[in-house]
Amino acid sequence: MAGPCPTDFASMADELGFSCADVRPVVNVRNPLDLANWTLPVVELLLVSLAIAAAAQAVRRWRAGDVTPGALWLGSVVYLMAMEPPVYFPAQFGVEDHLKTAFVHNVFTVEFMFDRMPLYILCLYPAMAVLSYEGVRSFGVFRRRGLLAGSMCVGFVHHCFYEVFDHLGPQLKWWAWNPEEKNIAAVIGSVPVASVFMFATVGPAALTFLVRTFVTGRAPQGPLRVAGGIVLSGVLTTLVVLVAGIPGIVAGMIGGDPNTAAQTLVMMAFVVVFAVVAFAVLPVEWCRNRLSGHPDDDTARRYVVAAAGAYCAVFAGLWGSELPGLPAGSVDERVAGSVPYALACFVLAVVFTVGVATGGRVAAVRDPVVEKEMV
Repeated sequence: MAGPCPTDFASMADELGFSCADVRPVVNVRNPLDLANWTLPVVELLLVSLAIAAAAQAVRRWRAGDVTPGALWLGSVVYLMAMEPPVYFPAQFGVEDHLKTAFVHNVFTVEFMFDRMPLYILCLYPAMAVLSYEGVRSFGVFRRRGLLAGSMCVGFVHHCFYEVFDHLGPQLKWWAWNPEEKNIAAVIGSVPVASVFMFATVGPAALTFLVRTFVTGRAPQGPLRVAGGIVLSGVLTTLVVLVAGIPGIVAGMIGGDPNTAAQTLVMMAFVVVFAVVAFAVLPVEWCRNRLSGHPDDDTARRYVVAAAGAYCAVFAGLWGSELPGLPAGSVDERVAGSVPYALACFVLAVVFTVGVATGGRVAAVRDPVVEKEMV
């Protein structure tokens, strides 16, 4: 059947190689061999696998008395379902006067919502949220530096992993950005600065802060109150992300149409703040753990090293397959990501992974009060 198909969506979908004319309202399954190119099923398999691994880690932590990873996994899905449908269907949500179709996902093996939401995107949110959180937790940041610093470190770590993905996707036709949408006109390469700031950085930091405030920061709760805290955290994360983006969007309206320089300056200034906190905190905590004589709890370390290692290895291969086409100009300038920015993020992601492997571990303790602080 035909789904909602505004002109801008139809145009971008046509560039990606599909149309609105043959979609299903709930779920659609395709042959992975019939997708646009070989990289689509690869990234799909990777992120579905990482979401499953994150769920397994969340279950292990839940059984050990820490519901945070599980709440992050579920809360990130709530956040996704609150944030993305209005972007997919601006007319149906009554926001078409303020937001055009910002981007269009290509069709993958499994699709939801009239082919708007691929399964791998649904998996991306919890996979990256749990990976970033468990990595930072393994350094002991939350226990020694507090919730705000820990959440900001999670945001920056997530940013590094996410931007390796975000700068590659349009090149390989995983999605297409709408060049006519003024709210995302400021770009790094072809990636909107709004995506770098709001989705890659602020969203996971806010979700971490809210989950640890409304779910794990309270006295022991029953299942219904935990579920309520998870839903509240996911919904409030959406509001925090939208509010955080207002200064940059307003700056983009001043003295230009749009003023991309002002929007970039404002949003990236906030990203720099996250980076400063992470660079000030994580190396110090890594050194402290390396010098600690306490026995180690290796649960988070093993999970993070395996998951992050797989992520970096696969994306190194995907980037390697695409880089030869960049100098020759075979990649359209509108979709070419910033190689230096993506490379810097990739290096930081690898360094973080090595840090977790070599010293980023929370010391195991027996005092139940301290154990509660560790989670």
